[in-house]
Amino acid sequence: AEGIPITVIPKRCKFDLLHFLRLILWLLRVRPRIVATWLSEANSIGTVAALLARVPVRIGCVRNVNIWKTRLRFLYDRLAMGSCNCLTTNSLRINQFLTDRMGIPGGQMKLIYNGLDFRRFRLTGAERDEARAQVRHELSIPEDSRVFITVAGMRRFKNHVRYLDWIRTIPRDRGYLFLFVGEGELFESVRAKRDQLGLEETVLMTGGRKDIPRMLAAGHQ
Repeated sequence: AEGIPITVIPKRCKFDLLHFLRLILWLLRVRPRIVATWLSEANSIGTVAALLARVPVRIGCVRNVNIWKTRLRFLYDRLAMGSCNCLTTNSLRINQFLTDRMGIPGGQMKLIYNGLDFRRFRLTGAERDEARAQVRHELSIPEDSRVFITVAGMRRFKNHVRYLDWIRTIPRDRGYLFLFVGEGELFESVRAKRDQLGLEETVLMTGGRKDIPRMLAAGHQ
């Protein structure tokens, strides 16, 4: 829509050598001055392709620690991301991880926090009161419950299971209720863990929702 050309280079599988070679050839033809890659797979493939194509400026982007990677993969990523002129991150924890685990110098990283407009999610006045009442009625939440809401995908690095272990330590007579809003590949295992801990009445799991401002309005004030 903005008149910016887009080129798609098909990738048949996770480790596609032909895709990698095509990317290098495309970079050699276009001759960009800057290549910016986004997240793990793009960093591991795009930065090396840009290095081999002699692109002057290579910028990677890291948004999580990826503790699931094997030692061999960490070694490869250390070489790949170490070849970047700059790595942008969004947390101090990631910076520390890249330094400790991958040997990336602190001066090579640029911390840029995620931008978030909280006004998009904050209802006020009568609109908030109405949403609060409707959501609590829909989910059968008692009016006197103190509700704490977590909006996050059910994925390993969000660690809902550890959160459940913490919730289990809270006395039941406090009137606390925890609302998990989100979906993902670990949804069923998180629910099974919740049930195993006997937290069915303490932790409600809504699955994916598109009315996040209304859900947040139901939380504890």
